[in-house]
Amino acid sequence: MLLLRTPYSNNTPGAVDQSRFFAERGYVVAQEDVRGRYDSDGKFYAFRNEPNDGFDTDEWLGTQPWSNGKIGTFGVRTSATPR
Repeated sequence: MLLLRTPYSNNTPGAVDQSRFFAERGYVVAQEDVRGRYDSDGKFYAFRNEPNDGFDTDEWLGTQPWSNGKIGTFGVRTSATPR
């Protein structure tokens, strides 16, 4: 299981191609728009809801009947503190 949570739209041709790439190699792939962005309800506040929302997504994915409970994440690194 692979998860990408994004504020940049999970429904672009590139995002779909990315999911297809991993699915063709045997992975279940979930791409989720973060709260308040694109197809996701709510109000967007950068970085405010990500820890709790991400935890909730992980919990839900990990308990689905098709899941083995192992979740990898990928995507753009976001941080309020530059490296």
